[in-house]
Amino acid sequence: MSRGRDFAVVLTRHDRWPGSPELDVPGVGPWHVQVEGAPARSVHGDVTVLFKGQVYDTPAADLALGYAAHGPAFFRGLHGAFSMVVLDACAGEVLAVTDHVGTHTLYAAHDGTQVTLSTRADHPQFVHRPYRPEAVAAVLASGTPLNGTALHEGVHGLASASVHRVTGSGLASSVYWQLTPPSGTAAVPDALVDEYVFLLRQAVRRRRPAGGPVHLSLSGGHDSRGLLALLTREGQEVRAFAYGLRADIPHTDAQAAAQLAAQYGVPFEPVVAYHGDLPATIRRNAAWGQGVANFCEEVDAWATLEGSIEDVFTGEHAHGLHRDTLTDPDEQLVHQHIAPGQTITWFTDLLDPGAARQLQDAYRDTLDHVRARAAAYPHARQQHFVVMVSQRLSHMLLPWRERFTGRHAAVHVPYLDREVMEFMQRVPPEQLADKALFQRALRRLDPQVYRVPLARTQGYEADWTAELITHRARLEEEMLGHASRLDALVSPEVLRTLLRAVVPASSPGTLRRRVRSRLGQVRHGALLSRVLGHATIRAHPVSRTELLLRALTLRALDAPR
Repeated sequence: MSRGRDFAVVLTRHDRWPGSPELDVPGVGPWHVQVEGAPARSVHGDVTVLFKGQVYDTPAADLALGYAAHGPAFFRGLHGAFSMVVLDACAGEVLAVTDHVGTHTLYAAHDGTQVTLSTRADHPQFVHRPYRPEAVAAVLASGTPLNGTALHEGVHGLASASVHRVTGSGLASSVYWQLTPPSGTAAVPDALVDEYVFLLRQAVRRRRPAGGPVHLSLSGGHDSRGLLALLTREGQEVRAFAYGLRADIPHTDAQAAAQLAAQYGVPFEPVVAYHGDLPATIRRNAAWGQGVANFCEEVDAWATLEGSIEDVFTGEHAHGLHRDTLTDPDEQLVHQHIAPGQTITWFTDLLDPGAARQLQDAYRDTLDHVRARAAAYPHARQQHFVVMVSQRLSHMLLPWRERFTGRHAAVHVPYLDREVMEFMQRVPPEQLADKALFQRALRRLDPQVYRVPLARTQGYEADWTAELITHRARLEEEMLGHASRLDALVSPEVLRTLLRAVVPASSPGTLRRRVRSRLGQVRHGALLSRVLGHATIRAHPVSRTELLLRALTLRALDAPR
């Protein structure tokens, strides 16, 4: 296994490079090349490969040799989670390469005479640019930019499973691997379940480090318990952890994780999710999330773990959809945590009319693009799968995982192994409902895997409304007292007014919300869905608290250091 860290490549046309050609490092084709950061490197003759992430089954030293021998076709056979830049001095070409599902994002900006390729969305060549209305609207409504857009004008995340050739006028992209939605129609025989188990075990073996323990972010759901069963079956030393906040809440992720760790005989560490300093939590979200990741409620837990973990296994996947067939495109979006535009109308109505129109129009275009991409497939479950993989996975979960967990550890995601994903394409779409096939595979692997009941609640969510009230004066001073590029779209006075209007939830109101939430869970449960039919998945307006956390995090990107 080979790995590399954050890096950037800045290309400047030779005729615009201010240095001395006699003294500077030779370039590639028309470009002077400046490499920043700490990528892993592979060199063979005139070919240099720089990368961040992990490559499995292929030594780093062989990457440049593989490319020199096979060209861009070499990347299709790679197993790994990476962003790469290939400097081919012989051909005079620079290529940017992304892995098959985009576990690591490579951001690009092409300004004609200068091209910046960076694994960080806050590279100095990016952050001086104004914010994009479509990215800001998506962050406010859904928590993160969608469709590969980055926060800054002229910057975008490069598409996954592609080779992007740098030209004088842009990037010419070619896809080397195509993920299509599941399309099987027959019942799933036991042999197919056995094949699935074999592929999952192989994916875990492929990612095991040469020595030492691995850490597992353990919860009370299906996916991380599956990883626990898979890792221990392979004889891997595992150390589990889970984040929590209140020990008095029953049936939480942390409680289930402790029981699972005891069942499988692995050490377990509970980690406190939030230490009570909201301004510090917002600043850390801005610095680590870089404007392209959802607000991380448990960011304090990741700060606590920094320096103590090197290899982390996590459960991001493409093996689960809603139990019902969602034929309404908007339901598909809401189920994947993509909010319709009307969920922030109450907020945009408070803004300058011109800015409000920019945000509304840009977000409408964003959602139209998402729907159109899914509509290319005829089956509703296939459409839902496309939304899950192309948006929820690629632009919400994986950037979040890279920015927070991957900041100080190598992240391994066996369920997104290329061969596992290719297997999923042969599975009947109905087998993804409620993770049906995945649950069968886990029970085949270990009949006792569900001995510990599933958790009913995360249990690490702070009362963010109360925290906004507690820290209101500091937030006004530290988050609203400076200029921000967000000001062009969202006035700080609007946010100040909203912050001052935050009030504690009344006890009767809190009780009503809890009762309503519990009744909603029951109505959407499997039993009543079978009796009464499908319960419509409705989008609720983004709460004042949630919107303030997102907006203040955007403003913190411009806070004085």
